[in-house]
Amino acid sequence: MKQRYLVVYDYGMGGLWAYVVASSPAQIVHRFPELTVFESKPEWMADDSPELDGIAVEDIDEPGAFLGSLLTARNVEHWQRVVEEIVESLHQDGEWARWIPPHVADGVTPIDVSGIPIFDARSRRTDRAFRIIEHTASGSEPAVAAWVETYEDGDYDRSVLPRDELFISLSLSEESTAVARELLTKWMTPETTVDGMRVFIDERT
Repeated sequence: MKQRYLVVYDYGMGGLWAYVVASSPAQIVHRFPELTVFESKPEWMADDSPELDGIAVEDIDEPGAFLGSLLTARNVEHWQRVVEEIVESLHQDGEWARWIPPHVADGVTPIDVSGIPIFDARSRRTDRAFRIIEHTASGSEPAVAAWVETYEDGDYDRSVLPRDELFISLSLSEESTAVARELLTKWMTPETTVDGMRVFIDERT
């Protein structure tokens, strides 16, 4: 039977606290090794401790904002490693950088998370970019879908958008990561044309 456990995420400069409802502390640690689990409050923590003020309570099988943010950070790190490995293999150090801002024009208000890719990068030299969008697995959707958009001069602000952009939409798994890696490697190779990329997408998805 599930019960509530106090957990903390230590981010180096402090800790974020929450209650996670799970079958056992071991289940929490197995799924979220980033967390430290307490079966009872630490001795130093009072009932009115500020750490407990407005604390989140989330079911381990239904992640909310707290657990969801850990999963998102984990997936961002995953794609960062994948892209860094491709960059190294293509000898393109320093060429690809994140380019889609996490905030609207005021620089403060976050963009709705549904509109933010899990990872993105842009090469100014080749004037192309990519974005990776993750979705929950569904029997009605392919594991990986991809397409290329071309932003024509005159219709778009060239200082904001690249000429061409690869979109990859997937449900994260070892298999989808392998396909995405192939797509990204092909796209990040300067000699690849847009038409050639579209043919490659048809072959691999």
